[in-house]
Amino acid sequence: MLFISNGLIGQTVTIGSGTTSDYQIPANSNWGYTYSQQIVLQSEITTAGQITKLRFNMVGGLSLSNSNSWTVYLGHTTKTQFASTTDWVPLSALTQVFSESIAETPVAGWYELTLSGYFVYNNTDNLVVAVRETKPAYNTSTAYALTWTTPVANRTIHYRSDTVFQILLLHQLLQADLPISIKCS
Repeated sequence: MLFISNGLIGQTVTIGSGTTSDYQIPANSNWGYTYSQQIVLQSEITTAGQITKLRFNMVGGLSLSNSNSWTVYLGHTTKTQFASTTDWVPLSALTQVFSESIAETPVAGWYELTLSGYFVYNNTDNLVVAVRETKPAYNTSTAYALTWTTPVANRTIHYRSDTVFQILLLHQLLQADLPISIKCS
């Protein structure tokens, strides 16, 4: 589940009503380096303005001490789902909005990320939320975040690696808009 705070008009938008937990999204806690993209539909947001905060619904009490170095990107897309395992939204189409360590053991409930600046959402396109985790270690595959109650096919894509070289290569490929094979969920 995702929570978006719209700073322009002070509106809060909650996406989903998740009760299912996951360890792969927004960052895979069982790998050293991960990258994910999620598509949030315009029909789930329904308002234009400046996005100033994001929140992820955490299970709470689970250690992310080795999976907490996050860089977050936002962007517009006409995609409603990922068509294949190589259907990434190019990094060149995204804007970096956050780059910090999150809490090592987030408490249960909404975990808020205050963006460094804001992202202007147009309420025409869908929104892409991308999270890159770069701490060179991992926790376990314990599900730490809540997701949609009923998973939506192909609205999330993710990559994982235990070597920095591979994630840096992925980062370069995304910037160059070259196809790569990644597992889609």
